[in-house]
Amino acid sequence: MKGKSKYIAVLLCVLGLIFGVNYLYQGDYIKAIS
Repeated sequence: MKGKSKYIAVLLCVLGLIFGVNYLYQGDYIKAIS
């Protein structure tokens, strides 16, 4: 069970990173258009 919770924590970290980068990229994209 401990290994599974660690896997879930890593998965959430990766998802957070992906969404964070995507959010920043969209912000720069909108700034470039304006």
